[in-house]
Amino acid sequence: MNTLVIVLIAAVCLLGAYTFYGRWLANKWGIDPKAKTPAVVHEDGRDYVPTNGWTVFAHQFSSIAGAGPVTGAIQAAAFGWLPVLLWVLIGGIFFGAVTDFGALYASVKNDGKSMGMLIEKYIGKTGRKLFLIFSWIFCCIVVAAFADMVAGTFNAYTVTDAGVTELAAAAAGSSEQEVLQQRIAMLRTQLEGAAVEDLVPPSPDMAAGKDKLISMLEALAERVEARAQS
Repeated sequence: MNTLVIVLIAAVCLLGAYTFYGRWLANKWGIDPKAKTPAVVHEDGRDYVPTNGWTVFAHQFSSIAGAGPVTGAIQAAAFGWLPVLLWVLIGGIFFGAVTDFGALYASVKNDGKSMGMLIEKYIGKTGRKLFLIFSWIFCCIVVAAFADMVAGTFNAYTVTDAGVTELAAAAAGSSEQEVLQQRIAMLRTQLEGAAVEDLVPPSPDMAAGKDKLISMLEALAERVEARAQS
């Protein structure tokens, strides 16, 4: 499928969800668009500052879409573009968007308090502590994942003694090794089953050359297998 078609489908789905599903949620929750936000009611020039709606939207959008360009391409390479597209559209609309929308709405209805303060208010101090511990662990996992991806990018290629840049053994996928082994085995089988008279052009040294080529393929197969296990 053409990339432009995928982008247009995603844009239509997201715009439609914002227009219809978002409006339905706002009506369901009883949101009053004319109500004053805590930034207006408690304006103090420090913690409560009225801000342009587009600025608030940009902050929220950057928080949500920050990891998309990094992890999206990797997920698409691992699972294919269709599962990732469905996850972005279905998961983003019915899971991510609703979660963020609900958190922001709960904060606005409670004088702009953070999620930790809301949990303490409605659940208790133990719930707040557990939430903060979870948030801290989650942030550590995210940082570790990004660090691993960056380190993997730098370790993907290595320079040999001859000055040739090639894919490092740690970055080479096992599937590539298996395919290479299968091709070597197929060539060796074909050579072993071929008669010297069938090789063109005929030569007195053809039999010796054939045996030497088979030996080279066997040695190459052993090196590939050793590299795959390292």
